[in-house]
Amino acid sequence: MKVVYTKHALERMAKRDLSRLSVEQTIKKPEKVWGNKSEKMKFAAWQGKRQYQVITKWQEKEQAWLVVSAWVRGEEDQAPLGWKILGWLFKKLWQLIKLLFGWD
Repeated sequence: MKVVYTKHALERMAKRDLSRLSVEQTIKKPEKVWGNKSEKMKFAAWQGKRQYQVITKWQEKEQAWLVVSAWVRGEEDQAPLGWKILGWLFKKLWQLIKLLFGWD
């Protein structure tokens, strides 16, 4: 089975910490499928405790599934690393301020 990815799908997969293997397994062995091959299709499958959901479009010419987007149901996109670092720094700064002023 051939699978290709849109730029959008690869960006979303990176933000959501999804591997190509997990996405391709969802397409290969879905537990639920919505749509039809002439339009977009949605595949869903549980892998461990995560339910992967993948939107695809069949590409007749290439004989391949084009992955349009993918996510894990119930999980939010991860914050960019810069925001995580800033959040951690502000948390530590707040702890220091509370310690210095005796606030609890």
